[in-house]
Amino acid sequence: MKKGVTFLTVAVAVVIMMIFATTATVAIVNVANDSTKTKFATEIAYVQEAVDNYYNKNNEYPVSESVTVDLKDVKANDLVQFANEDKVNNTVLMYELDYSLIGNIETTYGNPTNNTSNDIYAVSKKTGMVYYLKGVKAGNTTYFTLTDDLKKRINYVDKDESAIIKDSISFKPSTTEWTNKNIVTTVKVPDKYTDVVVTIINNGVSSPFTTSTYVGDYYEYKIDNVAGNYTINVAYQNTNGETLTQSYSLSNFDNEAPTLKVSDKIELNSSEGNYSYVKIDSKNDNLSGIKCIKYERENIDDSDIETYFKTNGIELNEDIIEIKDSTEYLTIYIEDNAGNFARAQIKV
Repeated sequence: MKKGVTFLTVAVAVVIMMIFATTATVAIVNVANDSTKTKFATEIAYVQEAVDNYYNKNNEYPVSESVTVDLKDVKANDLVQFANEDKVNNTVLMYELDYSLIGNIETTYGNPTNNTSNDIYAVSKKTGMVYYLKGVKAGNTTYFTLTDDLKKRINYVDKDESAIIKDSISFKPSTTEWTNKNIVTTVKVPDKYTDVVVTIINNGVSSPFTTSTYVGDYYEYKIDNVAGNYTINVAYQNTNGETLTQSYSLSNFDNEAPTLKVSDKIELNSSEGNYSYVKIDSKNDNLSGIKCIKYERENIDDSDIETYFKTNGIELNEDIIEIKDSTEYLTIYIEDNAGNFARAQIKV
């Protein structure tokens, strides 16, 4: 009998090859989707952190003009990403991110120079969340913001500060980082307590705080009009009839500028040539501490100095600045961790 390859054998071989091809294709697609998710998650998390840091320091968002976001073409399974936003006729009001306010960070997505109206990052003033309005498609999902599954992918941890809870009374400040803006503290007192008296102690003066909102099973006090550091006392009677007091103190407000003292021009002559420089005689900040010292070999106008040195300037790592032949002015800038600054300008 003559041996040969039967039709059945060929058919089986073809089916196996098709299975391998399909499996390989699915694997490649999955790898591509995973890569896209990781890339987008990493970038939007970076942008979100920059926005959060700016808000904590300035008590406002780094945004420019408003943007009306139309959600009519967003699929139902993707629409959940906007669940916490206020919607009017299937639209949401957001604000375009202003990169210049957060250091002109480089991004792959949200690049307005692409001249695409929705290729931007925008911020919701209601939730503080950052959205990429064009969206990034990966698999069956189009990602607009930092979803829970994207957070897990990059081990992202929310920086939202947990409330300090004392006997079921919670104190939540707007920031626990150093700031020179008024700190807003939300105090929640369960309605099971009676004879509640909230007192604010500021600069040694005690004042009652009586404005509250009833929210479900607790009263909420939003303390937003006190300047500087302060202490909150909550006196109450618990369910056992005991009269108790819980307190919370803020100490991360600093509106005092750091100090900076700079020498006059110093000439150093040697066999190797002449060398001119100025010396930082002293620098100090007693509260939040010094964040940076920068300088520029030109005269930076006072009205522009803070904005300029936020993203520009030469970092000073030593206490000596060389004066080059072309140098006519030196502008030296010092900033503390709360955002206060001082400057010295020298004509050389």
